[in-house]
Amino acid sequence: MDTEKAEEYKCLVRNSILLAEKMKVPVVAGFSGRVVGKDLKESVPMYKKLWEEHARFAEDHNVKIAFENCPMGSFHTPCNGINFMCTPEMWEIAFNEVPSDALGLEWDPSHLICQFIDPVVTLRKFGKKVYHVHTKDAHINQDIIKQYGIWYPGAIEHCFPGLGDTDWGICIKELLRQGYTGDINIEGWHDLVYSRNKEDEGLINTFKYLTNFVVHD
Repeated sequence: MDTEKAEEYKCLVRNSILLAEKMKVPVVAGFSGRVVGKDLKESVPMYKKLWEEHARFAEDHNVKIAFENCPMGSFHTPCNGINFMCTPEMWEIAFNEVPSDALGLEWDPSHLICQFIDPVVTLRKFGKKVYHVHTKDAHINQDIIKQYGIWYPGAIEHCFPGLGDTDWGICIKELLRQGYTGDINIEGWHDLVYSRNKEDEGLINTFKYLTNFVVHD
């Protein structure tokens, strides 16, 4: 939504869709953009203008677009963020403004936990709009919050699934209930403990944990 880079990023979106079509990849994913420094709702007119056009292009090429719900803001919140599609309220507004089946979500519950939002509730309302899944989790450290509040380093931290606050069994069950048949991808590089030389250990542990709910084939 940066007017100085609009043409460059328009080409990036279009070329990603064309590449996906050529490779027979059904979904491309990324951020929606945002009018930076303004209230989230002030991005609605620009969102509608940009993504209505991109949605038609995606429909013409039989590709879906999935918006990741990461706020990309301070302390894992929308504050000073760059992504409009970061709260369920904005999802509802966005899908009403551009009612295209080409537009959906790259659903990542860690960003919901960081905003004290129940991931399961979002699936029950928006499950049909989930086109891709990031399995990444977050944990709210209540002891830090009770002493310092949410605006403190480490109050909320991202982590591998099984080590956070998301109920993955219920979430995966709800995804299946909603008819989701896509990938469930582990996103690494965020856990502060299982990092560097322990990154692979974290990924393997997560894979084993998730196989309690998903059969790998």
